[in-house]
Amino acid sequence: MAIIKKAEEMGYDFRRDFKLRWAIGTGERHLQVLREEFEGKYGINVIQFYGTADLGMVAHECGEKNGMHIADDMIVELVDPDTGRQVGPMEEGEVVVTILNETYPLVRFGTGDLSFYTDEPCPCGNGSPRLTHISGMIGDHVRAKGMFIHFRELQEAMSKVAQVSKYQLVLTLKDRKDCIGMKVEAEPDANQETLSKAIREKCKQVFKLTVDEVTFVPKGTLSEDAKPAVDERWG
Repeated sequence: MAIIKKAEEMGYDFRRDFKLRWAIGTGERHLQVLREEFEGKYGINVIQFYGTADLGMVAHECGEKNGMHIADDMIVELVDPDTGRQVGPMEEGEVVVTILNETYPLVRFGTGDLSFYTDEPCPCGNGSPRLTHISGMIGDHVRAKGMFIHFRELQEAMSKVAQVSKYQLVLTLKDRKDCIGMKVEAEPDANQETLSKAIREKCKQVFKLTVDEVTFVPKGTLSEDAKPAVDERWG
């Protein structure tokens, strides 16, 4: 999308001048948001793959775009993250993959990604089960702007900021881009402008990403068991 917008700024008609007809996206959930515009406005047929650096391609869409077919050379399970037991169709679970390869074997490799699967027949004729979509992640981290934010890093950064009693990282989408926000409960006498600047500086130092918005909320807004980070990007 960044390339398209830059081309349009330069006076190009992207659909006519670039003649781009196919795009394959992998490891990029923004395609869920952008696909309608890519296909409707620009005539780009978008196919999604799912994979990881350790495994390569795990599942891929067919022309029906009705979920991602699991690759034939892998054993893919969806399991309860707490018990390790397999879940049923359309129940959320962690994607766990086994590769029986003499050179690079992996047995029940936990990806940390959450998904659902369906074994309903696909009109394309491929009988393999399909992952419906990647719904989230497990573990003590979130991903934003292409990088991981580990909760221990978040705690380290915020522990260096005085007058903050509670905080919560909030991830949203704005103009199709990741937006990192921070909800903060602060002491009543805190200078919010100074505190906001300090929060941004410490977070940048520790986990190398810019906090886009700092929102101060009344004390008691964040519960005692509030998660350190919430992801509101995908509904």
